[in-house]
Amino acid sequence: MKLNGMEANEHTYNQLIKVYAGAVALPNVLHEHIDMYIRDAWILFDQVEKKQNLEVNTHLLNSMVLLYANALRPEELEAKVFPLFDKFRHSYNVFTFQEVIKMFYNTRDLEKVY
Repeated sequence: MKLNGMEANEHTYNQLIKVYAGAVALPNVLHEHIDMYIRDAWILFDQVEKKQNLEVNTHLLNSMVLLYANALRPEELEAKVFPLFDKFRHSYNVFTFQEVIKMFYNTRDLEKVY
């Protein structure tokens, strides 16, 4: 992108994090690869947070929710991602709840789904 004079924006970072979210959901993915994908996604998220011309928005936060939901890591989702909604003053939306419910369904924690 830089070679073509294009700067990354919130949408670019959002899609890149969604790529990692898809990668952690692949069958037979190794745990160390999941950890690596999550670390890489945080690097991208931190870049958005540090750049003055970019804004952390609900879409970006929901991509982080998708990442942890697909990785089946509810404790980390609650500890690391949910506080970001308050920090950046964004509300959960339908997508947020859909992904959380799907995660609990996939972990067979049906009590939490209900």
